[in-house]
Amino acid sequence: MPDGANPLPAGTECHYRTVEMALLDSGGVVQSVAAPVLLLLATSPWPGALYAVEVLARNPPTPSAAGTWTLEVFEDSSEITPLLLSATAVGCPVRRVLSAELLAAPEPYGQQAIDWEVTGQPGTLDHVVLELQVTERPAVEGGHLPLRIVAPRGFLFEDVCSAKELRTEESTPWPGLLGDCHGRGREALIQVPPNLEPLNRYSLRIAVVNPSYQELQNLQRSSSSSLWFLELGEEASPPLVGPRLRLLLDIRVEPTSTAAQGRTAPVALAFVPSSTVPSGGRLRVTAPQGIEFNPSSCLLVESGGACEQCSAVAEALEDLAATNARGWCASTSECSEEASGCPEDYFSFAVALSTAQQSESVSVGASCSFQLRPDDLSCAALADLGSQATQSLTLQLSQMQFVQGRRYELTVHIRNPSVEVSENASGWEPWQLQTEKLVDGTWQPLDVGEAPSYTLVPALGLDVEPQPGAPVRLRNGSECQPALAGEDAGAVHVSLDLATPLLEGDELLVWLPPGPRLSSCQLVSVSPLQSTPPTSPSSPSLPFCGDPAELWIDWEMQTTWPVEPDPNATSTEPTTTTSSSSTTLTHTRTSTTYSRAQAFADCDSVDAGLCLTCHCEADCELRLAGTQALGKVRLQLEIVQGQSNTHGVENYWRAAHQRSGITVASEVASGWAVRPRLRAAVHLSGGLVVEPGIEAAYLHLSAGSKSILTLELTPRLAASHLRVVAVSPPEFDFTGTGSNAGLVLEASGPRLLLALSMQPWTRREIQLLPVRLGRDGGHTTFHLATMNQGVEKVVVEEVLNLQGFRLPGSLECLEARLSRQLLPSENALVASLPARLGEAAWLSLTFSSGQPAKAMARLTLAAPSTWELQAGGASFAEVEVGEVLRAALLANMTSFTTSSFSATIVEGLFARPHAYSLMVWSLSFSYEVPPGSLWRLDIFDGGELPVATSDVGFSLPLRGAWPLPLLSLQLSMGSPPPGGRTFARLVLKPWLRSSWLLVLPPPGWLLSNATSGPEGRMLKSLGWQDLTGGFEVDLQVAASLETTTDAAWFVLAAARDQQRLEEGEALAAESWGFVDGANVAPMWGSVKHANLAGLNLTALIFTMRLDQEAQVGIIRITPPEGYGQPSCLDAATVRGEPRWPMSLRRFGPYCQESANESFTEVLLTQPLPVGSWAFALAITLPDAAEDPRFRIEVFTVERELVDAATALAAPDLLSATLWPLTAPELILRSRTTAG
Repeated sequence: MPDGANPLPAGTECHYRTVEMALLDSGGVVQSVAAPVLLLLATSPWPGALYAVEVLARNPPTPSAAGTWTLEVFEDSSEITPLLLSATAVGCPVRRVLSAELLAAPEPYGQQAIDWEVTGQPGTLDHVVLELQVTERPAVEGGHLPLRIVAPRGFLFEDVCSAKELRTEESTPWPGLLGDCHGRGREALIQVPPNLEPLNRYSLRIAVVNPSYQELQNLQRSSSSSLWFLELGEEASPPLVGPRLRLLLDIRVEPTSTAAQGRTAPVALAFVPSSTVPSGGRLRVTAPQGIEFNPSSCLLVESGGACEQCSAVAEALEDLAATNARGWCASTSECSEEASGCPEDYFSFAVALSTAQQSESVSVGASCSFQLRPDDLSCAALADLGSQATQSLTLQLSQMQFVQGRRYELTVHIRNPSVEVSENASGWEPWQLQTEKLVDGTWQPLDVGEAPSYTLVPALGLDVEPQPGAPVRLRNGSECQPALAGEDAGAVHVSLDLATPLLEGDELLVWLPPGPRLSSCQLVSVSPLQSTPPTSPSSPSLPFCGDPAELWIDWEMQTTWPVEPDPNATSTEPTTTTSSSSTTLTHTRTSTTYSRAQAFADCDSVDAGLCLTCHCEADCELRLAGTQALGKVRLQLEIVQGQSNTHGVENYWRAAHQRSGITVASEVASGWAVRPRLRAAVHLSGGLVVEPGIEAAYLHLSAGSKSILTLELTPRLAASHLRVVAVSPPEFDFTGTGSNAGLVLEASGPRLLLALSMQPWTRREIQLLPVRLGRDGGHTTFHLATMNQGVEKVVVEEVLNLQGFRLPGSLECLEARLSRQLLPSENALVASLPARLGEAAWLSLTFSSGQPAKAMARLTLAAPSTWELQAGGASFAEVEVGEVLRAALLANMTSFTTSSFSATIVEGLFARPHAYSLMVWSLSFSYEVPPGSLWRLDIFDGGELPVATSDVGFSLPLRGAWPLPLLSLQLSMGSPPPGGRTFARLVLKPWLRSSWLLVLPPPGWLLSNATSGPEGRMLKSLGWQDLTGGFEVDLQVAASLETTTDAAWFVLAAARDQQRLEEGEALAAESWGFVDGANVAPMWGSVKHANLAGLNLTALIFTMRLDQEAQVGIIRITPPEGYGQPSCLDAATVRGEPRWPMSLRRFGPYCQESANESFTEVLLTQPLPVGSWAFALAITLPDAAEDPRFRIEVFTVERELVDAATALAAPDLLSATLWPLTAPELILRSRTTAG
């Protein structure tokens, strides 16, 4: 840029376009060309000044004469209104291409560098070597041809410069001697021989002074800062990139603290070498005057470079858990598919895992960041020979190298000097860095660089103290302090002692390190500069807790350890003390109660005119401002700890006192160690586990059972052991527990130690089995910790009181009963028999739960596949000793499958000793021997696991509720009349085993050698019979005298003879069956009479059909209740011989009335044959009768029953009200009788 010229103002926009223009060519012909236009748009006014702009442009493709450049200034971008007259300037001619290059600088301190006298150091006299090749022979004959060299800005040629011919392997000797060399700033003009051949390459070396490091830093923003240009006659070179200077690039100095004579704190020095420093090389850091190094704190990190272009790194990051040997090796600078013996600390895949502590997403940059091992570097502090107040730090590498193009960051602890030292030093010298290599026993510089120092300010007092949580008891009775863990919430006290008073308009800023997040902040106390802020009494420090296995578990031991009194405590009652004096003013706040509408509406805490605000974005910040000249402030913060330790440079709290935006005092305080919180989960996962050589089922899920625990871990840090402690509920027991991963070292009671290699961010799933689950059930808690075990166990990550799963309580089925539906006949005997396969029945389950359940809990009942369940009609109730205490409402009853039932219990469910009963319709259609498949009963109230469960289930034979198998029967018999005798053949199909057979005929039927059974039935024992091949028996039976529709014959297969039961004893059967026998066949008959109520001795006409061949001699007629005794006579006033007006007359009938007037018999003198017969008697009708029935029985002369009609309906009687007759008589006379 020309001297005195100014760069364009900030915000100037640059645009490029072309416009069509008509121009005359060399032949005078008008040509249309696309002329380039560069448009500079001002976004703000330009003050009057000399401006210069540098633009890289591409020359025309063919040589041409110098063109004319036109400059115009317009009022706006429309380019309509010009502000100034246009100006033109003649440009440069476009020359032929001169092929040229500047040779790269040779290896520092190598033989070629010595021969060429190349140093590459900034600010020193150096040499560059160039080669050129002309396109055409120069047209100059004799004399010399000028070679013009233009170096980048900052380079300087001496007035009489040195240019010499240099021979290289590819160069050709110049056709003559080189002439004079004259320099002017960054341009040099050398006279060279003109007779140059186009195919030859010519080399020369020219001396030039390199720019200083400061100049180079200022020129780094320019895109042309490293470009060289050559012109030779009619030819010119394109821009040439010159040799690289030996610089340390991108130097950054980032102090943690700028407090003068404050605490020792880290400073980060970052740089990028231009030259590779071989193994054994070193870095020298010279600090400004007064700074003191702590060489034992050196930490060096290498990053970037070729590692980030290694494709294997990106491929490995796609799946950190599955890949284990692919990436970049920093110690050998090789990109490989395999580790190939690369140290783990220098292998990108291993580094990606270990540096993934802060994030689950690992970038290529993170995997290419390598912290050098302590044995690969050594640091030493050296006093400057010229000044004892200036220190240098040397960092020497043993095996590793400083590699060109890679980024390095050195962290070392320093202590700043006093403000006076920095002010007395002229500008306080910059930081100077240089890499060095040992050449012939002498350390020689390679790359050099420097960076400006920072401004020191007075140190203010800053103390940051986290408030420990409550101590916990150890198993030996002592106490320990829980370590601060990631994501823990707690209080932090911040004390600030200002170097100068906080005046009106000042601000006091406190920045938290990355990681912890603010929940709240409040002012605790503020004091004048001279006073002492109140302090909390310090309590004796306790050791940090280590292995969680040493922690006390309440339920495990009955010993109560005595509580030791605090010797510093004077009272257990809270006290409040208020003091004041003329020099001390103390304000104490315990809460913030100010309204947002008050003067300090935007403050999070206010006190004594001070306003405290706190907020978190990328990092958390506190800001205190006010109107009082206070000097001491005490704050209390509620924070949530970060997940893990941050980098040493970052793990500092920083405070600054600012006045009008200028820091007047500052200080730092180191953070504290945070034990990372282990990412873990514990699941209950009973099931079938199959391992090589082992197959075991641990299907139980309920409290107190043996089951499987599954641990899911994603550690952030590598570890070698895993500790598991089951805290609640009581009586977890790992004794005898094994694992599908690692090796169980300890397993006793609620504690387990597993040797298991764990890598960062590698998810592990571990099954522990069998584990005796805790008692009672409910929510579970666990301590989990990863550890490294050397001489002692060191906890790496932990999570205490981890909420695990909700352990289901045991659901105990107390009773199960099946109640048969009354089929095929509704009588108590059928209902009392046990349910059989294939018959519908009501299943009643009585159970108790080990855990309560919330309202609207879901009850599910799963039956074996051989059962069917239906939701309709189900009921639920709380019961006690078989009695219903209260009915509970069920809702949403469903049957998802034929073997399942589900319903919502509207009310809450209590735990034991409360008991409940569920009744549901069921049917079993298959018999499984014994005990049948299992039933499962579960209750869910919103969790993944049931709140209570019957585990793998229960079998129904609780109180004999299992349905009995069918006993298949066949019965062959005739149809006897009421009271008649016949033979029956009973056939049983083959059954399961031998059994005692009992036969129960229909009610009223008689069996020989039978006893009285239930419900009016006879009970006959057939003895112990082998039923496996079936069974047949003939029975002599007598039909019931009563006509009945119940014709079912029951056969019971029992374990014992039950023919003689005790009173009230129920029948017990292993199986039973029934078959319909023959109905009692009544004789056909009918009854007719005059149906006028109250008739005296009216005619009663009987008609009957006799189907039995027998010597019938007696017909017995039994009237209904209320009717008179049938008589063979006419009315009392009529005398004469008996008359038999119908078909019985020829059999010589005569009457015989029973003494008790209950029936009348018609005796025949001749046997009555088969056929239909009619006869008449006289009878007195009642005034009223309800469903009157007559019985007619036919006997032989020997009074053996032949047939009977037991329920002949009499005609309905006419109403006496409608027929008001008094003592009516109806007389039946013979046709031959006179009158």
